[in-house]
Amino acid sequence: FVAWLVAKKIKAGLQLQVHTDLFNENFSKKSLSNIIKTDMAKFLLSQASGIRVVSEGIANSIKKEVNTKSEPFVLPIYVDVAAISSHVPLVDLKKKYGFSKVVLVASRFSKEKNLPLAVESFARVAKILPDVCMVMAGSGVEEENVRNLVRRLDLSKRVFLEGWSNDVYSLLKTSDVFLLTSEYEGYGMTIVEALAAGLPVVSTDVGVAKEAGAIVVTKDAQEISNAMLKILKGETGSQKLAARFRSSKEEYLQNFKKSMEICTQQN
Repeated sequence: FVAWLVAKKIKAGLQLQVHTDLFNENFSKKSLSNIIKTDMAKFLLSQASGIRVVSEGIANSIKKEVNTKSEPFVLPIYVDVAAISSHVPLVDLKKKYGFSKVVLVASRFSKEKNLPLAVESFARVAKILPDVCMVMAGSGVEEENVRNLVRRLDLSKRVFLEGWSNDVYSLLKTSDVFLLTSEYEGYGMTIVEALAAGLPVVSTDVGVAKEAGAIVVTKDAQEISNAMLKILKGETGSQKLAARFRSSKEEYLQNFKKSMEICTQQN
């Protein structure tokens, strides 16, 4: 809002960058603060000379809700795909936990991540495949609730809370399925990182899941478990990260510059 006031005062262009799906009901209804942010965003986005977003989903959402002066420019967040591909794992989750297959969850332990759904979905997999475990890397306010659910479902020997990791690439490269069950994501960088590591991704329809190349599922535990089972049994072909997410740093900077030029032209 302050930037809009300044731009108006000095007659300059205003570019707004959007990193989350503001008009997703799971975001806008989360709190009074988010309701206010959403209402303010509708006004500010209508005034912007240029809008840069991180996914097609966010661009479409804005176009549906706001009469903008210019088409939102889609620029995915830069991920060093080459560094992930060449990373040599320092930790092997299969050796660490003694299972031949690993389902990985890497996430903050917060309500919007919907981690109970991940545990409940894996519980169905565990009943069918005996040599699969789930590793949950991360931390947060919901951690104790997740631990309690794991105990209630008698999964303490199959689900392991890894804690926060500074070497996520090693976890990705020594797992067999990456699972994301969020209510909403602004982007979902772990989806891109997992696919860049050659790891199949099963995800709810959030962030860039569909655009990046993940297997998209509804928030149904049976559907999610079925998708994981197909991957773990080798019944699903390999997934590839979509080309637009594999740009080099030079290509990314060129596109960033292009987005700024569009803003200037609109002004």
